[in-house]
Amino acid sequence: MMDSAEAKQKALEVFKEKGGDKSLIQFWVKCQHYGAWAKNQADFEENWNIGITNISSEDKFIQVGSENKKVEFLSGEIQRHRFKLGGYTRTDGLLYGGSIEEVVILFLGETIAVIANYQHLNDDACIASDYKLSSIDEFHFSNELFEVLDISDRLISKYDKRKTDELMRMRESQYKDKFSF
Repeated sequence: MMDSAEAKQKALEVFKEKGGDKSLIQFWVKCQHYGAWAKNQADFEENWNIGITNISSEDKFIQVGSENKKVEFLSGEIQRHRFKLGGYTRTDGLLYGGSIEEVVILFLGETIAVIANYQHLNDDACIASDYKLSSIDEFHFSNELFEVLDISDRLISKYDKRKTDELMRMRESQYKDKFSF
């Protein structure tokens, strides 16, 4: 039987091997504010939502290590999979040169699927590549977990492509008939 350190290391390896590390942080970075945006942005469905349905926000108290944190979760469905996605920033308290981690928590239904800790690679981390998975506090392997992460990857890619195409069309129309050689 594995001790907790060995179990955490094995979870880290399995999660990374399956691509969960990159998928989870991308899902979090893209969707962390959806609960508020769904209520406050008139154009949310048209311009922001990647394809999540039944969106709401929900506060839950979560025990992570020795911390008992109140965490706001985005609650919704992604192609009939009910989930809650939440997280918070944890620092070591040092103003300069300290460490900053993003704790990301994903529930499937009412069960925690994963609690992952991501190190900020720079002070103003804001896109998925600005984070590196540093440890796993809880992990429950399931096909549904990786299916939800795979679906979120595909929906985010589709959304990003659509937004890029819209931007390119807008730029083309702005520069139309402005140059000739």
